[in-house]
Amino acid sequence: LEKGQCEYAAGSLDAAARDFQQFIHREPDSPEGEYLLGLLDLTAARLPAAVQHLRRAVQIDPQLADAHYYLAEALHKSKRDPEAKDALAHCLQVDPTHRKALALRAEIGLDSRQN
Repeated sequence: LEKGQCEYAAGSLDAAARDFQQFIHREPDSPEGEYLLGLLDLTAARLPAAVQHLRRAVQIDPQLADAHYYLAEALHKSKRDPEAKDALAHCLQVDPTHRKALALRAEIGLDSRQN
């Protein structure tokens, strides 16, 4: 996991993905690998994969506010705002002061009024 985080920070996304996959294989009940793969996929604009990994992370540990937030971001970028709002609601239930979630909720609220 730590090797993958170093690879991710260095911009070696393919190497990081391999490391995170190995971690998931070894620790299937740990949300960290799924969460980090979701972030990596979100960074690489692989939105369906990001959603899949982040959904798995919050299934494993529903208290991961950041995983809920990044799931909402991936859903919003996929033009799935009703689902994004649900993910944001879960995020804000876990952490009512999550600044990024509050900002994205406001952005999505503006978007829904424009449509």
